[in-house]
Amino acid sequence: MTAHEFVAAACGGPIEGYSEEEKVRKVAWLKAGAQLMRKLAKELGLEKGTYNARINPAGPACSGDIHLHGDWIYVALEQGGIAGQFMWRYCDGQNDYTGHPNRWAYWPELLELEDFANKIKAGRPRG
Repeated sequence: MTAHEFVAAACGGPIEGYSEEEKVRKVAWLKAGAQLMRKLAKELGLEKGTYNARINPAGPACSGDIHLHGDWIYVALEQGGIAGQFMWRYCDGQNDYTGHPNRWAYWPELLELEDFANKIKAGRPRG
């Protein structure tokens, strides 16, 4: 699944896993999202060991979710967020699950990863 297909699926109808066909589509969506998160980590300049990109497939009634969690950044991709958006925020380490205020981005921003990464880096709190 390409990045364009991933974003189109995120913005489209529900990603579920009730039928075998839907399960295959859901797995492809989750894998594509994890690949995008690894690319975003690279654009953010994160080094191996300072982040993880993980998938939670969840149950058949939802899309599951994909997370990029680094030492200072947390991105959560799941279908069904606020008006076609996904959540991200700054954090204080990989054990910080509440962190700073939630921020929202539209799915198509993932198609321009360099621009999205620059937006994130520009507002990064220094401490």
